Amino acid sequence: MNKLIEYKLENLLKNYKRQYVSVGIKDLATLTGLSKSTLQNKIVCKPEIVEVTRRMGFRVIYLYPEVLDAYQKVINRIGI
Repeated sequence: MNKLIEYKLENLLKNYKRQYVSVGIKDLATLTGLSKSTLQNKIVCKPEIVEVTRRMGFRVIYLYPEVLDAYQKVINRIGI
């Protein structure tokens, strides 16, 4: 599953040149296959994800690839 997530993210990021790589909630939903509401209600509030979360005004972004490791820790711990 991690390989699929990495592959999808790499394809998404090919279209963008960014100095710092990050993904938004829409990208995270695409990568994980979970809905935005499930992510917001059950996943992104966990301490592992909060550590790799950054806020820019009203926009919330997640550092990549750190968010993938954090996501894996969360799903292993809570058993989704």
